Amino acid sequence: MCAADPLLRGFGGVSTVLGASITFAAAAAIWHSMADSVRGRVASVALALGLVAFLAYNQQHRLIDVRYSKDQALAVEMFQKWNDFSRIGLIHHKKEGRYSIVIDGDAATDIATFDLDHLPASQRRDLMEQGQALPYVLRPGARTLVIGPGGGYDVARALAAGSRDVTGVEINPIIARTIMQERFPGLSHGLYLRPEVHIVVEDGRSFVRRTGGSYQVIQATLVDTWASTAAGAFALSENNLYTVDAVRDYLQHLTDDGLIAFTRWGFQPPRESLRLLALAREALAQMGEAEAWRHVIVVRAGRRPDTALWIRC
Repeated sequence: MCAADPLLRGFGGVSTVLGASITFAAAAAIWHSMADSVRGRVASVALALGLVAFLAYNQQHRLIDVRYSKDQALAVEMFQKWNDFSRIGLIHHKKEGRYSIVIDGDAATDIATFDLDHLPASQRRDLMEQGQALPYVLRPGARTLVIGPGGGYDVARALAAGSRDVTGVEINPIIARTIMQERFPGLSHGLYLRPEVHIVVEDGRSFVRRTGGSYQVIQATLVDTWASTAAGAFALSENNLYTVDAVRDYLQHLTDDGLIAFTRWGFQPPRESLRLLALAREALAQMGEAEAWRHVIVVRAGRRPDTALWIRC
């Protein structure tokens, strides 16, 4: 694992597999040498050298690469990078004029391409009329914490509503640092480089528990990656955000007039929204609030299949 991590970050998943093959071929050469097998040693060394040559060639020409994910062909990517828990791709949808950050070939987050210093009234209206903007309509200029900001839409909404202190906690450094701050900051007009925006690379729940700050708005919009579901290991990040203890942590980091805003998929019959309601009710009860209905609003956002839950303390 210690060797695989830097290989994944520097060369990607396919090259890491080839690198492991080179290591095994080199190990075979050593064992054949210890056994005084000349033929075996020569064959192992030749295999190792051939794999090194192929690795170098494949880095340039991508003869072997990931082209399909979950029965779907991957779109043409203008950038892709791996780390120890994800594969991130950047796609330009030319017809729509938008850019998407795609996580493990499935979950995606669009990049907010707004020029907030010269934001036309029509774009500001579109941003503020979306369901996820409701907390900023209720608390304009709020000190804001966004969990899982991805490509920055919630950050842009907060700034468009007048916020001057926005903290975004993103678990994936490729999204927060490599794409949004280092390689492609121009796509978002430097959104994550603005002085009023503070980006932290960390698990959102861990950040909330250790921070001493209070916020008027704490927001988490569709924080899912589905990265571990194929292996039955849906446990490392977003799962932890939706528990009774987590909701209690969020409530304890609100100002007196603060709001928590969760946006989840709206199903018929409802599933995720009911779970959030149950979590909110239990968390409030544990904090001594018996009438949870006084503090919870459920909103269906337009014609999009989203349900947003707001909890007010």
